[in-house]
Amino acid sequence: MNKKANGKSRLKRVLKPIILLAIGTCCLACALGLLFFSVLYLREGAGLQVFGVDSGVVPLGVLIGLVHFLGFGIAVLGCFAIGIVVLARGVVSLLGEAEEGTNSNRG
Repeated sequence: MNKKANGKSRLKRVLKPIILLAIGTCCLACALGLLFFSVLYLREGAGLQVFGVDSGVVPLGVLIGLVHFLGFGIAVLGCFAIGIVVLARGVVSLLGEAEEGTNSNRG
């Protein structure tokens, strides 16, 4: 019975870093996608299209574009920060697991 519980514990220790690496990579990919979308949004006029093409530059449209762009920037920074932290946690867990495995083989 103890062997069965130990097997589950071993599986959990092996899968945790792999899942953390996958989640961190997905967060970084999301940050990259949001960055790409925000650059496209800025190129297309960033809020000027809210009131139509014929109305010209409207200060409220520029303000809406600025708020959207800042929101995208905050989302990119948040996804990037979360992705880096989770990815680093996965790497540290993976290295700790590898070090623990080499120490148990020695002794």
